[in-house]
Amino acid sequence: MSFSKDVKEELARQISPARHCRIAEIAAIILFGGDFFYNSDGKSYVKVSTENLTVGQKYFILLEKTFR
Repeated sequence: MSFSKDVKEELARQISPARHCRIAEIAAIILFGGDFFYNSDGKSYVKVSTENLTVGQKYFILLEKTFR
């Protein structure tokens, strides 16, 4: 395995216990792979797309742990 792949996998497994750090990670994922949309009722939602399954899984784990 390459060094960069090892580092990426290790970072993906790290979930900070501090809420502000989890929120910062969520914001970064949305910034780089997210879009904001509004439907006809005026409700807003976020769509996150990624080619990396690990990033998608981490996004949902962070949401769950941060906002329950």
